[in-house]
Amino acid sequence: MERVKKTVAYAIASLLFASCSKTEKHSGDFAPFFMEKAAKYGAKLKDGVSYPRIEATWTVVSDQDGFQVRVMGDHFREIDTFLVMVFGNPKSSEEKNSDGYPHQVWRADDAGVAIQCIGRADGLEIICLKGRSSLP
Repeated sequence: MERVKKTVAYAIASLLFASCSKTEKHSGDFAPFFMEKAAKYGAKLKDGVSYPRIEATWTVVSDQDGFQVRVMGDHFREIDTFLVMVFGNPKSSEEKNSDGYPHQVWRADDAGVAIQCIGRADGLEIICLKGRSSLP
C-alpha cells in the first residue's frame, strides 16, 4: 500500500504542470488510441494479440514525461482486462483503494512505462509515465 501511495504521489507531481497543457477530447475505440500513445513513451507491447474494441469517450493531457487519460463511464473492468492483455498482471492490485475504487499499478521495469489505472466515481483515470526504474 505504501508503494502505491508513493507511486500516486510521484505521478501527480510529474503531471502537475501538464494541467497547463491542452486537454484533448476523443471518442471511439480506446484500445488502439492507448496502445499508440503508450508506445510513444516506451511501452513494451505484445505482438500478435487481438485486442477488444472498447467504445468510450475520454480526455488526455500529455507532456514530455507521460500522459493522463480520463475515461468517462463504467469501463474499468474492460480497460483493466485490456491492460492485462497488453502488459500482463499488474504489480499491485487493489479491489478498493482508500477512496473505495479499484486501483492497479504496472511497473516500468515490466511494461516499459509506469501505469496506474484508478477507478473514479465518473469513470477511470490512467496515468502513464516514461520508464523509471525507481518506481515500485
